[in-house]
Amino acid sequence: MSMKMHRRKALQCITAGVTIPTAILASSCKEGKGQNIKSGKPGSHNSDIISKKDGWIKKSLGFNMVDRINLAVLMCQGVFIDFGTSDHFKYTLGRWRSGWGKCLFKEGISFTQAIGSSSRIFFPWSGKTGATIYLRIAPRNAKFASLYVNNKPVSKIDFLNQDWNTYNVQIAPAMLTEGENSVLIRWMGEQDLSETTEAAWVDYVYIQDGGKNNTQPIKTPPILPSQNSIAGKTEFKKEGMVPALFLYPNTSLSYYLTIPDDKEEPELGFYLKFSSTPTKNSTSTAQQGKLENSNYRLTISVRTDSEPQTVLLDEKISPSDLDSFEPLGVMLTNFAGKIAKIDIKFSSDLNHQNNSEKLILAKPGLYVSGKNYVQAPEIIRGKNRVVAKNAILLMIDTLRADFNTCYGAKNMKTPVLDKLASEGVMFENFCAVEDWTKPSCATMLTGLYPVTHKTQTENVVLPKNVKMISEEIKARGIQTAAFIANGYISEKFGFKRGWDYYENYIREGKPTEAENVYGKVTEWIEKNKDSRFFAYVHTIDPHVPYDPPEDFLRLYDPAPYSGPIKPRMTHIQLEEIKKGKMDVTDRDKERLVSLYKGEISYHDKYLGWFMQKLADMGMLEDTIIIATADHGEEFWEHGSVGHGHSIYQELVHIPLVVYWKGKLEPGSKVSENYDHTIIAPTIMDALGLDFPNYFEGKSVLPRIFGQHNEYPHAGLTNHQSERMGVWSGKIKLQMHGPLKTFLYDLEKDPMCMTNLQKSHQITLFYMKSLLGLFMGAPDKKEWKSSTLSKENVGDIQVEEVQWDESLKKQLQILGYVAQ
Repeated sequence: MSMKMHRRKALQCITAGVTIPTAILASSCKEGKGQNIKSGKPGSHNSDIISKKDGWIKKSLGFNMVDRINLAVLMCQGVFIDFGTSDHFKYTLGRWRSGWGKCLFKEGISFTQAIGSSSRIFFPWSGKTGATIYLRIAPRNAKFASLYVNNKPVSKIDFLNQDWNTYNVQIAPAMLTEGENSVLIRWMGEQDLSETTEAAWVDYVYIQDGGKNNTQPIKTPPILPSQNSIAGKTEFKKEGMVPALFLYPNTSLSYYLTIPDDKEEPELGFYLKFSSTPTKNSTSTAQQGKLENSNYRLTISVRTDSEPQTVLLDEKISPSDLDSFEPLGVMLTNFAGKIAKIDIKFSSDLNHQNNSEKLILAKPGLYVSGKNYVQAPEIIRGKNRVVAKNAILLMIDTLRADFNTCYGAKNMKTPVLDKLASEGVMFENFCAVEDWTKPSCATMLTGLYPVTHKTQTENVVLPKNVKMISEEIKARGIQTAAFIANGYISEKFGFKRGWDYYENYIREGKPTEAENVYGKVTEWIEKNKDSRFFAYVHTIDPHVPYDPPEDFLRLYDPAPYSGPIKPRMTHIQLEEIKKGKMDVTDRDKERLVSLYKGEISYHDKYLGWFMQKLADMGMLEDTIIIATADHGEEFWEHGSVGHGHSIYQELVHIPLVVYWKGKLEPGSKVSENYDHTIIAPTIMDALGLDFPNYFEGKSVLPRIFGQHNEYPHAGLTNHQSERMGVWSGKIKLQMHGPLKTFLYDLEKDPMCMTNLQKSHQITLFYMKSLLGLFMGAPDKKEWKSSTLSKENVGDIQVEEVQWDESLKKQLQILGYVAQ
């Protein structure tokens, strides 16, 4: 055994919760270096963070740092934004209303179009010095540009020609702030640039900390590693090629992410190796001597919004002792459940002019215990997989989650939904993709997000080239039936496709109460129970007009009432209240809420009747039942009533309960965030059908049966693409346009009353990154991945409805005012 190998097996040094071989640390522990390192818990040493060097190897991968490289900020003595990859999505809101167009590849260069008269960038900043902004630009229709930092004018850039050039602009320290900053580029041409005009091509923007000023364009850009050179694969022992990160001297990666729960014992783990390629002008011996004197250091630190930066590792690296992979693990238990910034920095005291030296981090990620993140359960993927004969989607219109006992309501009577939840699986943090019926139901029935299927406004019809789940299932030989009590989900708006049996009670002038709808469904099932089927059942009782039977109203409002609220007029009265044309007292408000509650309990009774009928027919063991809603309802939580006007929780937190008798763990709860896109693939998966690749959601059947999804978890919502929201863990981000930002902690502030935007900068950047990655991804199914996958859905053309008087009248009864 060589002395080098002997040292690797020798006594290990333990510093700040990290156990790594002595060879990596060289002689730093012996020399007393690193004594100023903070322990894993600020201010005190805690043995909980000490990790065996290879303890993480036996855990499951909960967060893949290579695949999620787009959640990392690449720091090269400043922030480097690569517009040739998905990296720029997190800085541009995914090109949503920020003046950025398509990502293109021409003449060997990947870049992004700047569109219209202005483009915006949002970036984090922690330095107290000034900066130099490098912009590599090839102008198209723009002749010059004006730069603004945090809305303050900085400089004008005159473009010499349409070739690629790098332009430099100096930023004074006083113009930058700790946390989020913005750059606005105003493009100027010979004429005003329209919203669709191509202003310029942008390769990268590099914001260098304390850089030198140079107002002239330069042909040769700084030597900077891009996202593509930082994340990839490396040859690893006998396993072949594995995911890896490559850190070059004086660069770092700052990952913004959610640390898994402490029960999962989260740990940062990877295999570490130093790599060097001799340069043309040096021998391998001279190169090695230079490396040994370069004072290389590896630093790992963590910071949250409530805790200062905690350095977990800060040690010298000896390249000669790290020529093969060694495992390294860092426990993150003290930060479990929090949104944090993890910095991994590789530094050197030499000025490296090329990328010949690098640290290789193989299999990097956050590893967790106690949960299966890897293997699909045998019950749904094995030879004897369980398959449902039938599937029923129960879509309860306008049912907000917190008006059901199983979701925490204190004075509600919803025994049937509660029983389904106690005997099935309840999704605690389920999110509507929009705040009104048509786009949400379109997503449930197509597996596509509203920004893709484009059925978002009152006049738009579901496009013909968007296929519905009914068409997919019918094509595979299974019967399909729809029982719908909402006029928007009708033939007029493109929803009567792929159904063997179809009824719309609004359009056909038939009773819409749950008693009638469930009665019709039961009749059809009795006739078709020997066949396989998928049934879409859309009830509407909690929707205006609120007019429950008297005995259900008395459950919540037994006192006499002589005020202006009239049950059969509530659809008109809610609109008048919204517009400020009708004043209401606290007693009137109490009456309105009681009417809504009565409708929910009335519906729950007939849901129970329907479930009993299925049991009497012997259908429950063979049928998966998914109960959910399209949106909720507001009662003055944010100054209004009804729905279709905001993306606050009262409108987008909705129930999702999955019931499959004898197949599920009774009373299971799923805390991860999901949204409507999971419904179509889950139904097809349960039926044993391969679902189409164009679906933008993924089946949650593996999750229901025990396989967890890698972080991050998020539900997406929006209002007609004018307002966007992301719900991840206990945090909610709302963007009311690109410049109005709201950040809420739902655990402490479930009704979203306190905006944390200014005080929680790490959380803000993380949540805006999630929104940016989603909006920017061409393939929304893989929006969390760094891969720029091609669109799975073809070009979707918006189509508009042809209105008639009967359609307008029917929708006005539901509180919709057709224009």
